[in-house]
Amino acid sequence: MTADLPLVLFRATVFTREDASHASPLPEYHVFYEAQRPRSTHVLDTLLHNAWAVDVSTLLITACSERELIEDFALGPASDGDVRLFEDGHDAQHIFYCDPAYTQFFVRPQTQMRLQLAQVIASQRRAELQARRAFDVARRASDRHWIESHPSRGAA
Repeated sequence: MTADLPLVLFRATVFTREDASHASPLPEYHVFYEAQRPRSTHVLDTLLHNAWAVDVSTLLITACSERELIEDFALGPASDGDVRLFEDGHDAQHIFYCDPAYTQFFVRPQTQMRLQLAQVIASQRRAELQARRAFDVARRASDRHWIESHPSRGAA
């Protein structure tokens, strides 16, 4: 690496191309890596080829720099800090976060510590959202059951 070019943090979304014939296609992964901007694609291709033992031509990869993620795509408030790097979509009421089981880091140790701290918070928010959704489904099923078992009381 050239010492005069700083490393830039990227987050890539990686999954198997639909047209690729795979015995077992990869689920969607989020991969954090650091590279010098002009060579970021080559760096990730090399990392994935070596770490995952895959032909990178069978993968679909989209990558954004940390700056792009924060300035162009972040949904949470600035006070969320690095947690915003783990945002992975939203609906009308909630922000979704990357699944930690499908997130990998190819970064320097100090960057990994920073990302792992943010990932803990993002994972807690993800778990809270999943619990709220499960509760809502159970409540709706319970309400439906009560109305069906008490037709005269459930009618308005």
